[in-house]
Amino acid sequence: ASSVHVLACRSIAPNETVTADQVLARETQFLLGETCDRHCHRIRANHYIDLATLDLVRHWPRDDDDFTEDSMSREDMIAGISERLAQIMAALSGGFTAALPISGGTDSRILLAASRDCLEQIEHFYVHDIYRVTEFDRLSASRIARELGLPLQVIHHSAPGFDAMDELALANLRHKMAHRTSLSFNGIDDATVRAVTHAPSAELVLRGNLAELTRANKWSRELAGLVVGPEDGLTFLTSKNPEELRAAWTPERYDRMLARYGAWIDTLPEPARQRIPDLAHIEVFAPTAPNNVYYAFEQNFYINPYNDRRILHMTARFNPLARMKRQLVNGIIDRLMPELTSLPYGSHYKKLFRSLRAQGINLRGEF
Repeated sequence: ASSVHVLACRSIAPNETVTADQVLARETQFLLGETCDRHCHRIRANHYIDLATLDLVRHWPRDDDDFTEDSMSREDMIAGISERLAQIMAALSGGFTAALPISGGTDSRILLAASRDCLEQIEHFYVHDIYRVTEFDRLSASRIARELGLPLQVIHHSAPGFDAMDELALANLRHKMAHRTSLSFNGIDDATVRAVTHAPSAELVLRGNLAELTRANKWSRELAGLVVGPEDGLTFLTSKNPEELRAAWTPERYDRMLARYGAWIDTLPEPARQRIPDLAHIEVFAPTAPNNVYYAFEQNFYINPYNDRRILHMTARFNPLARMKRQLVNGIIDRLMPELTSLPYGSHYKKLFRSLRAQGINLRGEF
C-alpha cells in the first residue's frame, strides 16, 4: 500500500512511542519500519517481498559488490559517476518536460553540471526565496543563471499572487498532504506550501536528494571508513550522540531502534559493511527524511537522478574522508562544468552579509 491510511481498514492505532504530531512538527522522523500506526510497519527501501517466502530481499548491493578503492581509482569513480549522471539527466529531460530547481547548495549544482549537454532540454529553472536563508539561495542561483545564460524563475514571497491561496484551501491541502504521507509530512509551513504551488508546471522536477553522499554526510572524521556498530550507526543516522538520543527518545524507543539497527546491519552483505553509514542513509534515513515533504505535493512529480545504484555504489566506494574534503564534489563539477567552480555558493553570501552587518551595513533587500 502507498500509505498507512490506504492499508488499514480501520481507525489508526496511534504509535505512542513516536507520535505523528512530533513527526509532522519535524521534531523527529519515523525510522527503521516505524509508522504512525503501531501495528503497521514500513518495508525497507531497496527491497522487494519474495512472494514464495514472504521474506524481504535486497535489490542491491550484491554479495560480490566491492566497496573498497582497491580495484577502482578515484579518478575512474569520478568519471563513472559523472558520465552516468549526465546520461540520466539527458534521458529524463529528453523524455519528459523537466524543471530543475537551483539553490545555493551543492546538490543542485551537481545536477546542473551533469546537464551541460542537455540544458536546452530543461524547460524551467527556478529558485525559491521565501525566508531569510533562501535569500542567499536566490543570490547564488541568480549568479549561476546569469553566467550560464539560463532563464531563472524566482518564486518570491513578496511577489503579487504569492498569497493567493486562501487560508482554508491551504489548510485543506496540508491536511491532504499529511494523509498522503502516512502523517509524516504536511508541507513544513504555509510559506513552503505556497512556494511549491507556484513552481513551474512540468512532468518531472529534478531534485538532488542522495547527492549529499558525495560529502559523506553521515560519517565522522574519527570513524571515517571504519566498520561501525549499532550505537555509532544511530549516532550517524540521526546526527545525535547517544546521550542526546536518550534524552529525546523514550528508553523503549532507544532500545528498539538499537536492536533494529543491529538487525539491519546483519542483513548487509559482508563487503557492504565497510560503508554502513552510507547504506543506512540510503535505506533507512532518506526514505523517511524531512525533505521528502516535496513528494506530498500533487502539482509535480519529483524525482532524484542521483538515486541510481551504479552511482550510489561508486559514491559509497569513494573514501569517506576524501568525500568530506569535497574531493568527489569538486571532481564531478570540474569534469562536467568547470565554469561552476569559481561561482559562489549561498554560504558565501551568508558570510558576506554577516560581515557587512558586523560593520553596521545592512544590505538586506538591496539585491
